[in-house]
Amino acid sequence: MALSEPVLFQVQMSRSKDFEEFESDFTEAYDFVLRPATLTLTKTGLLRGSTYFFRVLCITALGFGYPSHVFRAVSLDLAPRVLTVLPASIASSSPTAMTVVVDGAWLAGETSILNPSLCKVTFQGFSPRDANDCYLYSAAIPPSGLKWESSGTFQPSQGRELTNAQLQQALMRQTEFTSQEWNAFSISGLRVGDYIRVGQAYLTPATVEIKRVVYKFDSPHLPGGDTRSIAGTLSYGTVTETPPFAVTAAQSCM
Repeated sequence: MALSEPVLFQVQMSRSKDFEEFESDFTEAYDFVLRPATLTLTKTGLLRGSTYFFRVLCITALGFGYPSHVFRAVSLDLAPRVLTVLPASIASSSPTAMTVVVDGAWLAGETSILNPSLCKVTFQGFSPRDANDCYLYSAAIPPSGLKWESSGTFQPSQGRELTNAQLQQALMRQTEFTSQEWNAFSISGLRVGDYIRVGQAYLTPATVEIKRVVYKFDSPHLPGGDTRSIAGTLSYGTVTETPPFAVTAAQSCM
């Protein structure tokens, strides 16, 4: 059949290469006579780093064509990064208490105390539901020693004073080191609050503060069926970014 009339394309996307379950997108009518033989479709809101499978069907006046070869792709979506989903597998027969942890950069511009009434969870095929709880937390991870900062000329009232002539001499010239340079000082077990005297000043290792967003909620009562992946998203008030996550729903005979 000559493509002399505008045609449609159906793009199917699935998390499994056998396409037991898939989402469909339809392109606009495309005229190969008037336009170059290229057509693009952009998908957003995918799970970062996850594998997706795609295939295309041509739709003409005669109906649906045969599916194309299956294309495999890994999402590079820059959605807020979900760090932890617990548990990774849930039962279909009853709700399960879940916890999802997201990189704190997601709500970096929000208040330090979240309003639980604004925390929502949406599972694929279900309406948004309130989270049981949501909150921010931060913690300082052990310093690496690769960067040092001045804490003034007064000795810190707390912490451990380090004694290392090589490090003292090096800090007179620089306050940042490579991993190889730091290892040469043979200092292990560096802790938050450690300090060292350099001339008339005291320097402390720079600390890195990690921030996390925690959502706690119950999964919905899922219909029975084979083991499958269930997608979901988190949302907070009017914040436009909605971190996606996925959980495995275990096989159920119900």
